[in-house]
Amino acid sequence: MKNIKILNTLVVILLISTLFFAWLSFSYNSKIQILENEIAVQTSNNKIMSFTKLFMSKVLSGNGEVSFEDRLQLENSAKDLGDSEILNSWQDFTKSKTSADVEKNFYNLLQLLLNKIAI
Repeated sequence: MKNIKILNTLVVILLISTLFFAWLSFSYNSKIQILENEIAVQTSNNKIMSFTKLFMSKVLSGNGEVSFEDRLQLENSAKDLGDSEILNSWQDFTKSKTSADVEKNFYNLLQLLLNKIAI
């Protein structure tokens, strides 16, 4: 009889501790998922900002035409973003023929980059 009471007490303690650790695990997994999502957003933001800085330094502050190496670096950087909308906007900018097209596509690309940055 005494052994059964001890055994029942141990079973209850083990059940309660199992439930507690299951709840704790679920809670931490939820927090981990939230943090992983935040890391993904920050990583994307960092890539977009790096491309934007590169774009500004090579295109805006450059004198005259952008060199082939700089265009290649910008193209690769745009591809590395993994965002087809930004890549398409970049390609529209590079295919511009007139100064009006350049201005319009520059504005569109810059606006898109700024809008893609998640706050």
